[in-house]
Parts: sequence; C-alpha cells; structure tokens
Amino acid sequence: MASVFLRNDCKTWAERVLLPYAFGLYFCGVDAQRVQDTETSDALANGQCLLVRADAYWAIGGHGAVIDSVIEDIALAAAMKAPGTTQGIFRAPRIGAVRMYDSLSAIWSGFLKNSFRFVRAQPRTGLQVMAASILLTSYLPLLVWLALNGAWIWAALVLLAPPALLWRWYEESSPRVLSPIAIYLFQLIALHAMALAIFRSRTSWKGRCV
Repeated sequence: MASVFLRNDCKTWAERVLLPYAFGLYFCGVDAQRVQDTETSDALANGQCLLVRADAYWAIGGHGAVIDSVIEDIALAAAMKAPGTTQGIFRAPRIGAVRMYDSLSAIWSGFLKNSFRFVRAQPRTGLQVMAASILLTSYLPLLVWLALNGAWIWAALVLLAPPALLWRWYEESSPRVLSPIAIYLFQLIALHAMALAIFRSRTSWKGRCV
C-alpha cells in the first residue's frame, strides 16, 4: 500500500496559517521507518490518496473492517499490517494538490477528531506531538521575560524562532510570520481533544458516533 501526502490548496487565512503548522507538528511525531516496518504496529496513511492492491484490500474486508473508526485511513493501514502488507508513505507536493478544509470551524472540527482518536489509538506518537506543541508555546513567556529584562538581541532571536523552525512547511512569506498564531490556536484544539479523550470514550463525526 502506498499513501501519498499531496500539497494543501489553501485559500482562506485560516488554511494558510494553520494547516502548514499542523502538518509540521504532526510529522514531528512520525517515525517513517517504524511506519513502513511490517513488524511494528505504528501506522500512518492519508485517506485522500491511497494506492493499494485489490487482493490486499479485500483480504482484510475493505473499508467495512474500519467502519467504526473516525480515522479510517490510519485504521486501514494498521489492519493491513497484520498480514504483512508492505507500506510506503510519501510526501509529494509537486504532483498534485487537495483542499481539506474551507474554514476555521472546519479545521477545528477536523483536527479535533484527528487528535482525539490519534492520542487514543497511538499514545506514544500522540505524546510526542503534544510535547513538541507545548515546547513551541513556551517561547512567548520567554520572549516577554527577555524583553522585560532588556535582553533585546536574545528577544529578537526568540521572536524569529517559530518562523525559522517552520519555514519549510509554509509556501508563503506572510503566513510564516503569523505562525505564532497557529502555535497557540492549535494548542487550544489539542487541549480540547485531550479533554475529550480523558472524559469521553467516544465522539461524533459526520453524523456517526465513533
């Protein structure tokens, strides 16, 4: 099975600011070697672009086997690992583009359900992503402390840290500068998802209880 991550076609400000950061954060918790190793349970897939042999797909029961999962693409990849199906994960922004969400509310809802199920399904990777997110949000208090103490050079370096660290994920210059907004907004989504994961065993998505 091959899973391809295409370029995100971002039109609104929320898409241009939030999606590159979200994917950068998401991939920081992914170990590609473990994902592609049939001897591990780690799984990753992009449901927008999946290529799979028909015999391998039907051997596990197709999408019917993962109908109760809100992240059915990852569940499908995990199910295919059981019989030892070889898997490949690829980033291919130059061969095509997709549009995942068309508004801030859609992004919030989409990443809320992804974070909720991902943390529950793969705690190790979920904790890595959360740790990276918390580390990035710690830069603003440090920036304020440096500025109040007159360390202007260090404050300037800290101010430039988020755009510099996230540079490769953004295609436009202005959203790079606005990346701190994405850092803190996405943290609210992650905290919302953690609360759901702790206090609720199931949630709703597209009219289904999952």
